[in-house]
Amino acid sequence: MTIQNCIPFLPTAWTTELAGLSLGQRFVDPRTAYQYKLIQVAETLVNDELRNGEVLSYSDITNYIATNDISAAEAVDTNYVKPAGVVDTTSAIDIPESSATVTRYALVLVRGRKTIVTDGGDDITAGDTLIIDPTVDGACDSIDNDEDIGTTTLNVGDWMEIIGRAVDADVDASDTVVAEIDIKD
Repeated sequence: MTIQNCIPFLPTAWTTELAGLSLGQRFVDPRTAYQYKLIQVAETLVNDELRNGEVLSYSDITNYIATNDISAAEAVDTNYVKPAGVVDTTSAIDIPESSATVTRYALVLVRGRKTIVTDGGDDITAGDTLIIDPTVDGACDSIDNDEDIGTTTLNVGDWMEIIGRAVDADVDASDTVVAEIDIKD
């Protein structure tokens, strides 16, 4: 892997620390204590880009390949989608199809506070448990605080893994929510 192919572009201070990082390995940002994981970006992405705050799912868990395309993630196992992390950059990153022959890598947020993309349902409240939305690419959905995970209509115990908790209610105008991300390995 070359550092030049890593998304987002890394602060110079991180270059030394990342030189020996392996795929799937976590890295702690010494400035914020946020945790990131190094993943490979899948060749198939929705609109050929990664958007700030998108929730990525593994399309190949063994090789740490992640995508924002929920249908590609479902191909891993129809009963289980594993979250890879959250895109943490200030803007969309365009990855044209012509670059498909270039292997791309990303540091995705796996622990820390971040505004993330929601499914647009406008139903998330502070404290709700967040999961990957099973129908909207790159988005999260919530489970109400009072809802029993074992009996929810989403069958979370069978289908989803928790990605974090909502800090505030979702922002309807932008379909986002501030979340404390805590994705387990």
